[in-house]
Amino acid sequence: MVMRGDTLWRIAQRHRTTIERVKRENNLRSSRIYPGQILQVPASP
Repeated sequence: MVMRGDTLWRIAQRHRTTIERVKRENNLRSSRIYPGQILQVPASP
């Protein structure tokens, strides 16, 4: 779940993946995310 202050960069770093993979996995067209949003995070390679 996205927490206040989270960014796609921070989420990607935490899960050792890329912003593009997180966006692709969640069908995001922009980098805007919102607190409370639930994102699927791809497994690390």
